[in-house]
Amino acid sequence: MFLETESFVAALDGVPLEQPVPTCPGWTAGQLLVHVHQAQEWAAVIVETRATQRVSLLEIGGGDLSGDWSEQIHQLTLRALDSFGDPVDRRRLSQWITDGARRLTSALLEAGPDTAVWREFCPPRVRTWARWALLETSLHRADAEVLAAREFRIDTDLAVDSIDQWLAYVREPAAAPFLDPRLANMKGNGERLRFQPTDVDGHEGWLAVCTPQGLATSAWRPGDGDDVVARGTASDLLLLLKRRIPEAGSSVAVTGERALLERWLDNVLC
Repeated sequence: MFLETESFVAALDGVPLEQPVPTCPGWTAGQLLVHVHQAQEWAAVIVETRATQRVSLLEIGGGDLSGDWSEQIHQLTLRALDSFGDPVDRRRLSQWITDGARRLTSALLEAGPDTAVWREFCPPRVRTWARWALLETSLHRADAEVLAAREFRIDTDLAVDSIDQWLAYVREPAAAPFLDPRLANMKGNGERLRFQPTDVDGHEGWLAVCTPQGLATSAWRPGDGDDVVARGTASDLLLLLKRRIPEAGSSVAVTGERALLERWLDNVLC
C-alpha cells in the first residue's frame, strides 16, 4: 500500500496540479492527489476505531456539503487542496499523502485481516478494506501514469482480485448510491458479456448478464452463448473496464457484439 502510494505520488511529480485528468473527467491532478489521501484516511479511521456502524467520508472531511455523493467528494478535494496555500506547497502535499498511506498500512497490520469492522455490501472485515484501498490506489496510479504519458501494468493477481471486487460491487443494490446512475441503462433481456484473462491458467473469466432488474455478475458459466467476449491480460481487462485505457491501446481482443461492450463502457462507471 505504502509503496504503491509512493509510486502514485512520484508519477505526478512535475505535473501541474491544475492539469485535467483525462481518465477522471472534471478532476485535476491536484484533486486526484487529494482524493487518494482522503480515501485512505477514511479506511484508516474505520480500521483504527474498529467501527461497527457506518462512517461517512463526509464526516471526516467536515463542514456543510451539497449535491450528490460525487459532487460532495469533489467539494472535499477542493477544500483540502486550498489548505495547502496558493500556490500549493507541493512538498507538504506529497508528504501529507505518503504519511496517510503509512498510517493506513500501520492500521491494517495492527488490526489483522480478520478483525470485524463496518463495511457496506462487502464482508465486514479488515481484509475487505485492505483489498479496496489497494484497488483504489492502483487505479488512481493508473490515472497518474496516463497523465504522465507512461505505460502502466497492474500486477496480475491484484488485477484479478480487483475485477472480482468491482463486479461484486456492481451487482449489489446497496452500492447504487456510490455508482453512476447510468448503471440503470444496463437492464436488458439476458445479454451476456464475458471478460476472460489470457494470462491466468484455467481462469474462465467473469460473466455479466443484463437482466430486466439490472446487471447480474458472477464467475463465467456456460449458457446460451456469450453476446460479446473481451479477452486480454488481467491488467488490461481491468484498465479497460474501468476506462483507464482504450481498447485500441491494449491487449484486449473483442469478438461478438462490440456495441454491447461499448454500452458497458458508457454506463458502468464508479
